[in-house]
Amino acid sequence: MRRVALVLFSLAALASAFLAVACTWVEFLPVRAVSPHPARDTLRHARVGVERIDSYEAVARLERLDPGSDAALVELARTVAAGVTNHATPAGEIDPALAPRFLESPPVWLDFHRRLSESPDDPETIAIGRLERRNWRSALTVGLGLCAQCSLIVADFLREHGIVAQPFGLHGHVVARVFTERGERIVDGDLGVVLPFGLEQAERDPEAVRGAYLAAGYDAAYVELIVGIYGPEGNGIYHGSTIESRDDGVRAQWAMYSWIAFACSAVALFVVGARPSARHAHGARRESARHHDSA
Repeated sequence: MRRVALVLFSLAALASAFLAVACTWVEFLPVRAVSPHPARDTLRHARVGVERIDSYEAVARLERLDPGSDAALVELARTVAAGVTNHATPAGEIDPALAPRFLESPPVWLDFHRRLSESPDDPETIAIGRLERRNWRSALTVGLGLCAQCSLIVADFLREHGIVAQPFGLHGHVVARVFTERGERIVDGDLGVVLPFGLEQAERDPEAVRGAYLAAGYDAAYVELIVGIYGPEGNGIYHGSTIESRDDGVRAQWAMYSWIAFACSAVALFVVGARPSARHAHGARRESARHHDSA
């Protein structure tokens, strides 16, 4: 019985220690947390002048890119457009291939699967399963999402290089406002277009917007829709709901629970290990009795 208890407490200590470390430091581990979406290459890639590229190749291109010029921003927009297939999961549904992965965020993964087993149709469960990704490498590797996901990729990549960038919601579209030393630029990572001017001009100068998207190869009817989207109505900072933002709220809680579980398991293991076994105690009593009788 003592041996069984030792094994059980040892396993509990190892499991809780692994979970505690994962919840506390997993983002620093050199592992690949996600993989390309299995349907990415089978869905229609409707991006003018941009051919779809492999997810890992898209990540590799950005790893080599120095975004310090307008030409580099164009390359960034076109790489994101080529690496991400525009697709939306039907409302109210969860795509398992897009749901949070354990190595992306152990706390969010645990929270999601706990809710999924208890109440799979609950709106909160569905919302967690539909979270976007802020980390540009993870999001680009998965390679599936809408304009908001593309803008999150652009913004996170630029911030990593010390450039101020903010996903920005228009009236039915999301782009990234980029603030460079040369002035503000608008990067549309979904359509692969860069406006060489800022939001203020885009809102009051539809001809400039029209010219940029026509030059990229989009047809006139589609461009007119885009021009209307850039109007001043309904614009604002896009905050979104990402795995990383939810992680910030639950990581500390799960890490605390895991460290407590590890401490309790370690104490129990020490107590059980320090206690003499029944066989050893019985032998000790027999030896003591023998010495007593001989005396």
